[in-house]
Amino acid sequence: MSLKPIKQRNTKNNILIDAKIDEINKLYQEGLSLTKISEQLGIHRKALTRLFKNNQTESRKGFSYARKYDLNEYYFDIIDTEEKAYILGFIYADGNNLFRTNRISIHLSKTDEEILKKMSHIFYGEEILKYNSRTNKNGKTFEYVWLNLHSKHMSQQLAALGVVEAKSHKIVFPEWLDKSLYKHFIRGLIDGDGWIYLSKKKQSPNVGLICTRQVNDFLKDYFEKELGLKSYLAKAHKQDINIMCEIRVKNYHQCKILLDWLYKDATIYLERKYNLYQDFLKLYENIAERHK
Repeated sequence: MSLKPIKQRNTKNNILIDAKIDEINKLYQEGLSLTKISEQLGIHRKALTRLFKNNQTESRKGFSYARKYDLNEYYFDIIDTEEKAYILGFIYADGNNLFRTNRISIHLSKTDEEILKKMSHIFYGEEILKYNSRTNKNGKTFEYVWLNLHSKHMSQQLAALGVVEAKSHKIVFPEWLDKSLYKHFIRGLIDGDGWIYLSKKKQSPNVGLICTRQVNDFLKDYFEKELGLKSYLAKAHKQDINIMCEIRVKNYHQCKILLDWLYKDATIYLERKYNLYQDFLKLYENIAERHK
């Protein structure tokens, strides 16, 4: 596509368009929206809209400017690997699917940027992340990182897989997954919205997740039948336990069974929680040694 200047009235904007037509073409080819081109070149957006209309070219909408990077937008069409199941679980727990802008977004503390770097390389083949920070009223600064995926196809596919808009109270465990992928999906859930708790005061450890009641009811039943684990449901802060709740696995023996299962032969995980798993194993070994 190459835009050509159209003879119009000699207004300031039209004169700018004629002078900068090559730049307009270049920026549009790079993936920028009309709004971004308007801001960058100082040309009124309405004038740019007329230019596209006169060239019988449909302008790019909304956040499509982000597509100047090559995105593997068909990644979720078939969920058939550990990696795909894990990332799907992570997005179920901590992602957003915005239908209006066809944008999938994952926003984390900068502490966990390594997992978004991995995902960015998976989706884009390079590191495409954004950073920001926020300072609270007490003067403490929090740093954040996020990954945006802009694709109508991917947004629609994820919706079909259960990642709907405003999903927090709506998600359902994807029993359609191959059962061999369950543990990778669950590891993604826990990495996204769960915890591995190790007490410094010799209290019992626990592994948990906050999610919908449907998902946690499924996990409670699955853990008992497949792993022989006893888990507990608890009220989540400011949540109706029948809609959202916590699931917890407690004590060293039960936690070891769950964590060993989750991490056995795993190749993708959140480093911070994997390191907690390694710390847990050391504690477990020390306790086992004392009881010999």
